[in-house]
Amino acid sequence: DLRGVKIFMDTFQKIKKSGLNSSLDLIGILLVQYDQKDAMHLKVERELKWARSPIIGYLPTSKKVIQEASAALQSVTAYDPESKLAQAYMEVEKKVVQWLRKQR
Repeated sequence: DLRGVKIFMDTFQKIKKSGLNSSLDLIGILLVQYDQKDAMHLKVERELKWARSPIIGYLPTSKKVIQEASAALQSVTAYDPESKLAQAYMEVEKKVVQWLRKQR
């Protein structure tokens, strides 16, 4: 169900068209707590792709790493840089940096 994404995109377009922030741009959609084995997650992903919504990345479900990093007062990437979640964050970071460089 993409109701939340639709509401977000409608709000995004209203802000741009209103002149409030006409230069506002969307890098992409980040799917968080993503589980590629979950049928609903796969359905949402398919619908986003069908709607040509730019997916910038996937952050897998990883409560253990998040809890441990939080307890250690560290970011996930500092606490366990080899974890799937940390690797996913770093991939998203690369895409954002590339996008920002293209905007210059």
